[in-house]
Amino acid sequence: MKKIFTLLAATLITVVSYAQTTPSLEGTWLTESGKAKIKIVKIGDVYNGAIVWLKEPLRPDGKAKLDDKNPDSKLRSRAILGMNLLSGFKKISEGKYEDGKIYNAENGKLYSCVIKIKSDKLIDVRGYVGISLIGETQVWYRVADVK
Repeated sequence: MKKIFTLLAATLITVVSYAQTTPSLEGTWLTESGKAKIKIVKIGDVYNGAIVWLKEPLRPDGKAKLDDKNPDSKLRSRAILGMNLLSGFKKISEGKYEDGKIYNAENGKLYSCVIKIKSDKLIDVRGYVGISLIGETQVWYRVADVK
């Protein structure tokens, strides 16, 4: 009887610890530079992220910063605030998201990207060209949602 109780207790602990899975990618994240906050949401089976806050949302003339480095001239007049920055991420395994893209408004380039959840408060965001060995990783920090 004691062995059965021990086995049941071990099984329960395993089930409870398994239920405490990796934190959600969804939420608002402050970029490593502290210049922007990105809200990541799940739509269907993919995760996307939009810029919901900028440290400096305005140009010196008082107008909204625009996506003026975009190679597509039709998109150069769109405001950076509210723009989609992350797109198409799929959960590959617990805490790992791939097949996504990240847009860099500072140079107008689109990169392949991988996101790894490090903790409830930290994610690694790695943008790269070709293979992920050739790229850059930033640490983003979870923050309260922007109202």
